[in-house]
Amino acid sequence: MTAAIVSAPAAATASGSLAGTGTLVRFNLRRDRIALPAWLLGIAGFMLAGPYLYANLYPTAQDRANQAAVVAGNPAMKALTGPGYGIEDYTYGAMLANEYLAFVLILVALMTTFTVVRHTRTEEETGRFELVRASAVGRYAHLAAALLTAARPASFSA
Repeated sequence: MTAAIVSAPAAATASGSLAGTGTLVRFNLRRDRIALPAWLLGIAGFMLAGPYLYANLYPTAQDRANQAAVVAGNPAMKALTGPGYGIEDYTYGAMLANEYLAFVLILVALMTTFTVVRHTRTEEETGRFELVRASAVGRYAHLAAALLTAARPASFSA
C-alpha cells in the first residue's frame, strides 16, 4: 500500500500570504458595480456644481474679497483648510482650493472608509470571510483586496 502525497495548490504557494488577492479584488469590484460608480458620479457632480455655485454666490470681486476676509479670519476654516491660498486676489480657483477641496476630500475619505468596512467587517460578520479563508487564499489577501478595491475609485475621484 502506498501513500499519496497531496501538495498545496499552486496559487497558495505562488504568492504566499497574498495569494488570491486578484480574484478577491475582481469579486469585490463585481459586488460594488453599482455602489462605486454611484459614489464616483456623486462626487463628480459635487465637484462640477462648485464652480457654478461660487460664480452665482460671489459674482463681483468685492464679494470674493469679503469671503476671503471670512476665510482668513475664521479659525475653524483655517483648521479645516489650512492658511489659505491666494487670499490677496481671491479668484474662483482660489475659492475652490480653499473652501471646496476639503469637502471633496472628506467625501472621498467617506467612500473609501465605507468600502473597506464593507469588505472587511461586514464580510466577517456575515460569515463570508470564513468561507473565503477556507479556500486557497493567503493570510492577508482579504485585507489587501479590500484596500485595493477602495484605492481604485479613490484614485479616479481625487
